[in-house]
Amino acid sequence: QNYINRIENLGFDIHELIKIGLPNDFYGNPRTYKFNSLPKISPTTLRYLAVACELQATFGSLENLDIIEIGAGYGGQLAILSRMYNLQSYSIYDLPQAQELIGHYLDSIGVALEPRMLDIDHVTPGSHDLIISNYAFSELPNDIQRKYLTNTLAKSTKGYLIMNSGKSNETGRSHGKLDLSEIRSFLPPSKLIPEIPLTSPDNYV
Repeated sequence: QNYINRIENLGFDIHELIKIGLPNDFYGNPRTYKFNSLPKISPTTLRYLAVACELQATFGSLENLDIIEIGAGYGGQLAILSRMYNLQSYSIYDLPQAQELIGHYLDSIGVALEPRMLDIDHVTPGSHDLIISNYAFSELPNDIQRKYLTNTLAKSTKGYLIMNSGKSNETGRSHGKLDLSEIRSFLPPSKLIPEIPLTSPDNYV
């Protein structure tokens, strides 16, 4: 419900967005729930919709952008963004097993955009329009975080990282990760904003 509230507070029509999100739940048998008068939908899909709204509210339209996602789960965020925008390209850094799952999932729900699968052991230097990560970057060991910061994040135009380490350590997730001041030293200028809704005490964007 908090994700629905956030989407509406950002000025988006939740009923139209639900139509975009529902195909994400057609495969994999996720747990779905009824929220008010909306069709049943999984909370994870609502989160991906809320992140898409945050991206547009922060950066404007994502039309024709070259996007990289660090850690893409099963591909749910890509599926949402590909329905909302005509993206130029979408690339994914993740484990090979996860990339295989993502390809299978996207094929199964009929997503036409085929992502480039990038090698996590060889982060290629280069500039991109937008780099996003839903928690995954913040869960990497600090030496790998530095590799991503140096080779991709610091070189790219825009970035949006939902983090669960580096700022505080109530959950213990910050052990072995870069602290926020070091991360921001790679990314001047960068802006710190709250995660809304806050899903864990150490989280921020």
